Amino acid sequence: MKKILKGLRVFVIIVLALTLFLCVSAAGSERGFLPDFLPVAAYEADSQSYSSVLPLGSLALAEKGGSWEKGDLVIFEREGKAAFAAVGETGASTVSLYEGEKELDIKSSQVIGRVFYYIEGLGRAASFVKGHASAVWAFCGIAMVAAAVALLTAPGRRRKKEVDRLIKLFEFYGDKYDKEDEGVYY
Repeated sequence: MKKILKGLRVFVIIVLALTLFLCVSAAGSERGFLPDFLPVAAYEADSQSYSSVLPLGSLALAEKGGSWEKGDLVIFEREGKAAFAAVGETGASTVSLYEGEKELDIKSSQVIGRVFYYIEGLGRAASFVKGHASAVWAFCGIAMVAAAVALLTAPGRRRKKEVDRLIKLFEFYGDKYDKEDEGVYY
């Protein structure tokens, strides 16, 4: 029973990982890596101009909307692309942002959200996955079929392994008793 549960856990982990890959490759947003209906956004720091704020190639996770304070790192829209900056002063409808040494004044509605976590280097991998969406879908389909086949054939393979083990055990003890009884005649 434990082996079945272990196999089921592995299958569930594989399905969750593949689902994440599919979400990244089929994200509704042109800029982000996660579907638009989620309360979290994921963006790549793909420009050297953010290197003072965020390491190049990082995947930044941002809480959409919400509130931000002075010094928080936020993602905002600039010319249809996501950009990163630190919050300076906030007004009623505008926000002062610092991108390195530059100060920007933008509308509050342009701010996508506050970055609460980033993973260095994962942004490039996510961009690659999103850029090769059809290959990712094909890989995920093949992996799902392989995982299902492995899960469905596990009992038969387990049974065959046990039979092989018992055959070797009987052969071992048979040979052992044959050697012991070699000079004995009944």
